Amino acid sequence: EGEVIGLEKTISELLREGISFYDTKEAFYHGFLMGIFGGMGDYYSYSNRESGDGRYDICLKSMDVEKPVILFELKVSESFHQMEKCSLKAVEQIRMKHYEEEFLRDGYREVLCYGIAFYKKNCKITVKKTKDRIVEYKEEENMFCRNCGKPIDPNAAVCINCGFSNGTGDNYCPNCGNATNVGMTYC
Repeated sequence: EGEVIGLEKTISELLREGISFYDTKEAFYHGFLMGIFGGMGDYYSYSNRESGDGRYDICLKSMDVEKPVILFELKVSESFHQMEKCSLKAVEQIRMKHYEEEFLRDGYREVLCYGIAFYKKNCKITVKKTKDRIVEYKEEENMFCRNCGKPIDPNAAVCINCGFSNGTGDNYCPNCGNATNVGMTYC
């Protein structure tokens, strides 16, 4: 927890000192972080590589499988107060799209999944660790978002499609994804 707070503070200070108020697109923050990560000793930085069911934003990987792989998914928040929700959504995207699985299959023992949300010259970071195993997602374990009706992992904190907290909303059945009548929990 202390390391995350320190990292948030350091990145926010660098943003305040070095960027314009108008530099607020995800691609800008992406390039900003790639510049920071460029000289990290025995870690190599990779950008927008295919992995799992999509492409992660940034990966830091050592050739030593005993060192953790670090995955970053970036989001730009619409407001300062939505930054935490956006950082959670970013971590859920890593998990839902299985970005970490190839590294675990390749023998890495730990993958650190960082969701970073930016709002102007501030950032909020959420971290999830994955160790020693590949999480298997089974179709019968899936449920559907009550707000947008899209599939959602039962263990997800938020829906990666609409950003609503898991279990909130009353538009769709959580078991099948069909629309529900107003006030109904299931179809």
